[in-house]
Amino acid sequence: MPTGLPTGAAHNRSRTLRIAVVAVAAVLLVAAGVLIVPSLFGGRAQAVRLEPDATLDLTALPQVDLDDAFTTDTAARYAPHQPFPKEARPQINVGAGRFTGSRAEPYFTLLAGPARLPADQAVSVLTIGSFAGTGQPEDSVFVGWVKNHDSYITAWYNNTRKTTGFDLRVGGEFRAVPGEIPLGLAPGDRLAVLLTRDRATSYVEHAGTWRRLHTAFVADLFATAQARQGYHYGFGLRGTTGTSSVAHFEGRSLPN
Repeated sequence: MPTGLPTGAAHNRSRTLRIAVVAVAAVLLVAAGVLIVPSLFGGRAQAVRLEPDATLDLTALPQVDLDDAFTTDTAARYAPHQPFPKEARPQINVGAGRFTGSRAEPYFTLLAGPARLPADQAVSVLTIGSFAGTGQPEDSVFVGWVKNHDSYITAWYNNTRKTTGFDLRVGGEFRAVPGEIPLGLAPGDRLAVLLTRDRATSYVEHAGTWRRLHTAFVADLFATAQARQGYHYGFGLRGTTGTSSVAHFEGRSLPN
């Protein structure tokens, strides 16, 4: 028998010790909000699956793919898409800490940013600048990932109705998602969508505290690099009339 390999009782003791070490490590990592499962037989670690939680820890996704505080005119970095032809694109102004959309008639634009969705574990975060405050049906912001005018997944907030929900549209068809729920947001609050492989979960941050809102299952929509092809971190503005703005936009991911 080759030397260097445990045998008999020694083998059992060694195996028990290794399992105990793995169990302790797994507990510590789960408590930290991630899960890493090392191979018991010396194989490469199977990495990381984030899970939706009651709160959101942005540091769990350390790779910053996009970070725009709109201090200068970055409008050219964003590709505009018009989801519905009867709603025009707004006039856009960017700078001094605001990405602003304005129009006297109904408008809707989704902006696909310069960074692609690089992995199936990522977060898209929008900081609210201002609402139109007109009391008209549409006074909304959106955040998530945008491919084009008829393929996108976004969480939205409607300031007139004080509700939030999801839009999941693929090839022009809307997929089933949870219904809207009550929510009140103010300038400076943050709305985020966390992608964790087969699901997207929305969160809101108010007064420095994140809380979970909704979860929508997206199946294998973002499961592979090919499936993610063309999707970009993005956000949107929609209004019946008036001016609304975004104060900051960020995209982060967990490197593969």
